[in-house]
Amino acid sequence: MAIRRSFGGQTIRKPGAYSRSRVDNTGGAPIGSNDILFLIGESTQGAPGDVEGIQSFSAERLSTLIDKYGSGPLVDCARASVQSPSRTPGISGAGQILIWKTNSSTQATLSVNEATNSNPLLTIKDRKWGVAGNNLSVTIANGSTSNQKLITVNKLNDTSELVGENPANISLSIQYTGNASTASAQVSGLTQNAKSLTTTLAGDQTDGSTNLNIALSSVNIKELADLINSQVGYSASLVTTSSASLPGNDLDSVTIADVSVSSNLYRLQREIVDLINQESERIEVELATVPVEGLPINISSQFLTGGALGASVNSDFSNGLSKSLANIYNVVVPCVSRDASDEIAAGGFTDVASTYTIASVLNATETHLRLRGSVKNRKEAQGMGGVREDAKADAFSTISSLGSELMQLTMQDVLALNEQGTLTWQQPHVLAAIMAGIRLGSAVGEPLTHKFINAAGIGHAVDPVTGIEGGDFNESLDVDEAIENGVLFAEEVAGGFRIVVDNTTYGADQSFVFNRGSVVEAAQFVAKTIRETAELVFVGQKVSNGAAESIKSVIRNKLRELNAPDVNVLTSSNDAPEGFVEETFVVEVQGNTARVQVEVKCVQGLDFIFIDFTLGDITQNA
Repeated sequence: MAIRRSFGGQTIRKPGAYSRSRVDNTGGAPIGSNDILFLIGESTQGAPGDVEGIQSFSAERLSTLIDKYGSGPLVDCARASVQSPSRTPGISGAGQILIWKTNSSTQATLSVNEATNSNPLLTIKDRKWGVAGNNLSVTIANGSTSNQKLITVNKLNDTSELVGENPANISLSIQYTGNASTASAQVSGLTQNAKSLTTTLAGDQTDGSTNLNIALSSVNIKELADLINSQVGYSASLVTTSSASLPGNDLDSVTIADVSVSSNLYRLQREIVDLINQESERIEVELATVPVEGLPINISSQFLTGGALGASVNSDFSNGLSKSLANIYNVVVPCVSRDASDEIAAGGFTDVASTYTIASVLNATETHLRLRGSVKNRKEAQGMGGVREDAKADAFSTISSLGSELMQLTMQDVLALNEQGTLTWQQPHVLAAIMAGIRLGSAVGEPLTHKFINAAGIGHAVDPVTGIEGGDFNESLDVDEAIENGVLFAEEVAGGFRIVVDNTTYGADQSFVFNRGSVVEAAQFVAKTIRETAELVFVGQKVSNGAAESIKSVIRNKLRELNAPDVNVLTSSNDAPEGFVEETFVVEVQGNTARVQVEVKCVQGLDFIFIDFTLGDITQNA
C-alpha cells in the first residue's frame, strides 16, 4: 500500500510541498504571483475551444489575438485588460492572455472535384471561422503548364489574394527494365495513408523480376527510389532533391499503362495543398480522405458556404474552465454579463441558439476556483466578472448570493475603446477585465481601491446607442448598499473614474482577508512562495541531521524576503517585527513528513483615515 498522509481534509500520496491558509480559524485558498489572465467567452472569429483548446498570447501579440478572434466579448476584454487599463501612474496590465472560445463557430467551406468533375478532391475552408467566411470566393484556373493550377481568393468589398501556382516538380521517375512482355504501375489506396505503389508484370519474365507492392506511408520518396532500385528489373531516380524527405504517400494516385519506358511520378495534389496552406491568409485546404486521380477542376469565383457564429451553452463555459486546470493563471474573467436570452432579446452579440445563464457561468467559475485552490491541485486563481441587470436590486442579489472571497463582480457598463479603437459603451464584463488588468499590472497586495480606470464613462444599464442610463443604480447614493452586497464598482471624481473599494463578494463577516481582493492575493502569494521554496529545497532530499531547523531557517529567510521594503507582501506588526510571529513558528519532522505552522502578517490596503479635530478658542494680545 502506498504511503499516505492526511492534510487539509485530503489524502496526499504525491511527494511535494502542500499548504493551506487559515484566517480566524476559517480556510483560505493560496495563489501564485503572475500576470496571466484567462478569458472565456465568445468572438466572431476563431475556432471554438473544444476544437483547438486554450490559446495563449503575450501582451505584445494583442494584434495577433484580435486578428484571430475578430471582435466580440473576448476581444473587448483582451484589449481592456492589456492596453493601459488604469490611469493611475505605475500600473500596466495583463502580461499574457489565455483564451477559451465558447461559441461553436463553423468554417465556411467549398468542395472541389477533380477535373472529370465526378469525385471530391479538395475541401477548402475559411481560416478564420465564422460568418465572414461566407464572403470568400475561390478561382482555380489553368497555370503555366498542364500540371499547374493558378489559385486566387476574393473577398467581398476587399482586394483579391493571388495565391499563385504550384511548381509541378517531378518527384520520381520509374522504369521497368526486365524482360516481361508488359509492365504497368499504379499508385492507389482506400485512404491517403493506405496508398501503395504496385506493378503488374505479364508473368512471362525469366530474369527474376516480380510484381512490386510497396506501402508508401512507410518510406519517404528518396527511400522509395532506393527500394525500387534494389529490386531486380527496376530502376528509379529522385528527380527533385527537395522531395527526398517527403512522405511516399504524398505521390499522386495514378495509373501508368506502360512502365517499360521511363515514367514520372508527381505530387501535384500535395503541391496545391501546400501552396494554399503556406501562402494564403484567407483559406486552408485538405485532400479528400479517399484518393482520386487528377487535378482540381477549374472554378470561377465560387463562394464558400456554411460559416456561422455558433451558439454557447453553459457546458461550453464549464468545459473551458475544466480544461484550464492544466494551466497556471492569476485571474479568470468570464466574458459575459447577462443571460443569453436577455442578450438575444436586446439584439446583442450571441447566437440566437445560445442558452447560457449568467448565474450558471458565475457559479461554475467560483466552483472551479475552489477546485484549483484545493490542497492537491495547487493552481490557485481569483475571478472577476460582470452582472448586467436593469434593476440594482437584482444585481445586488446576484452578486451577494455568490458570497465568495475568490470572486469580485461589477455591475456597471463602461465607455471604453473597442477592437477598432472606437469609444463604445460596453457591458460590465469589460469593466471587470479592466479591473483584472489593474490587478495583474500592479504589485502583489496593492489594492484596487481608488485606482483610476482607463475609461471615458461609467453607467448602469446604458443604452449603447443613445448613451442614456436605463438602470437605477447611483454610485454616489447607493455606495453603502453596494459595498454591503459585495459589489466592485467605480465612481466619478475629479480627474476621472476610480474604483471605490477592492470589494469581494464574500460578505459573510468582517474578515480583513476575505472581503478585500488585495489581501486574498497577498495571503495566497505568501503560501505559494513558501510552498515552492520548501519543495525546491527539501522534497526528494534525505532527512538529514537538524532537518527541522534547516527547514525553519530556509522558510524564515523567505518570509523575511517577503517583508522586504521592495516586496512588502508581508508587513511588520507590533507582535511580528519581520511580518511573521516567531513564537508561533513550529516545524515538526516525523518520518518522511514535515509540518510547518507559522502566523504571518499579510499587507493590507489602507481603507480608512479617521481624523479628530479639536477646535480651540482664539486668544490674541497686542
